[in-house]
Amino acid sequence: MGCSKFIKIILNRVSRKSPEKFKVGALYIQGWRWSTGFNTSRRYGSHAEDMAIRRFKDKYGVEPKGGTMYCTLSPCTVCTKTLERHNMVSKYKLKYNGKL
Repeated sequence: MGCSKFIKIILNRVSRKSPEKFKVGALYIQGWRWSTGFNTSRRYGSHAEDMAIRRFKDKYGVEPKGGTMYCTLSPCTVCTKTLERHNMVSKYKLKYNGKL
């Protein structure tokens, strides 16, 4: 899956905020609205995609449906189910190998 150079730059900047060893960033875009997220703790299940969805709800007061979720890594199985539930398209920079 491809991401534009501009989106890759944003993802790299967002992922740097993560305190985790494997830094994951997410950018959700729905029309002209957007939100970002990063993984904060694997132990407690705070994934970058979940944070981007939560921030979108808080910022716009609207349930995110449709749109595109850009990530530094392809979504894990849990996040894939979350994105399907919200009818989101997923695009990523690198393929997730299942090991974090």
